[in-house]
Amino acid sequence: MSKTPSQNLTLPEMEAALTLPGAQIKYELRLQELERQQVELGPEPNPERDSLAEFVKAAWHVLEPGVPLVWNWHMDVMCAHLQAVTEGHMTRLLINVPPGHSKSLVVSCFWPAWMWLHKPSHRLLCCSSTLSLAIRDSGRCKELIDSDWYQETFRPQWQWAKDTKAKANYKNTARGERRCASVGATITGFRAEVLIIDDPLQMMDSLSERKREEANTWLDKAANNRVANPTTSAIVMIAQRLHHEDPCGHVLQRKKNPFQHVCLPTYFEKSRAFRTCLADIPEYSQWGQDPRKVDGELLFPQFFTPDAIEEAEETLQELGFAAQHQQRPTPHQGNIFKAEMFCKKAPGPNDNPDTFSIEFWPLEMIFNQKIISSLFRLGHGDEGEDLQRLHRRLPFVAGRRRLYLSAAD
Repeated sequence: MSKTPSQNLTLPEMEAALTLPGAQIKYELRLQELERQQVELGPEPNPERDSLAEFVKAAWHVLEPGVPLVWNWHMDVMCAHLQAVTEGHMTRLLINVPPGHSKSLVVSCFWPAWMWLHKPSHRLLCCSSTLSLAIRDSGRCKELIDSDWYQETFRPQWQWAKDTKAKANYKNTARGERRCASVGATITGFRAEVLIIDDPLQMMDSLSERKREEANTWLDKAANNRVANPTTSAIVMIAQRLHHEDPCGHVLQRKKNPFQHVCLPTYFEKSRAFRTCLADIPEYSQWGQDPRKVDGELLFPQFFTPDAIEEAEETLQELGFAAQHQQRPTPHQGNIFKAEMFCKKAPGPNDNPDTFSIEFWPLEMIFNQKIISSLFRLGHGDEGEDLQRLHRRLPFVAGRRRLYLSAAD
């Protein structure tokens, strides 16, 4: 009994069938038809190729084989914005996220490897506060691309250029290239489609006005001129806040082509919830704004538990925690002088409606007259009257004190 076309043929039967008159021609015509259908349908769906988030999940074991992946929505937010940069939806992106939230892995290692699946000709300039950190992440990215998982899953049509041996700077045969530099280094003779700046300032350097100015000058005078196309090339910076004059604060002051700002504080603050242009793009709208709704809600509670966050608050102290975790270089209530110390329209000596009330608790430091004079330039009214004589009335004694002053004081 002959087998119908729907039935499977054994290998000998297939070989015998191809010897029949006209069988070879029919076989080749059928192959051509299948090829045409494949072209019309396009490539098979590949979640890891189509989505950076899915790529990171699938590739995690390559770079972190001993660390189980704990996925959280903040990683979806980072991946969505980086994918949007790749697709040209934005060209300036700033991400502020607390330490330990996989920012360097996602931005400096996984993203470039995924980007070259779509745009292998892109040239990347990857910078960090030190050259060693930039080289570390560049090497890890190359390790991922060289892995059996990457090569077997995606089978890229490009290979490494013949002169590529180093893990810091390398090229592919599609004319793509990755170079490393430290923030502040001289960069000449190379322009990039994507400039990645990962932690541009070290914590101790943030305390130095000179170091901050050097980093900010480098951003304006050197890095900003290293993009290949001022209209389409992208600049992506990711860091934790360290100082109100750090590079993040510096770029946020720009008016022309402003940075899309993803701000992810440890404790949610509704008044500072981020919203970027992705909120208006249907396929990305879920991750274009902070999904948290309640003030105080933690960013990554399944990994950074409440106990772990309380320990960080204790070790970093108020100012350090406000900067590195809340992405606000000064505490919400102020640093030395708290917001709750100032009460407008408090009952004063003459029940003056313009009276300020300042309540002082015991101070651990004694301010000299010069410091107090420079700190207090409080005003009220259209022009803002100067209260520089306030230092004469500050109570430098232990105990609770309330000081009333009017705008005319």
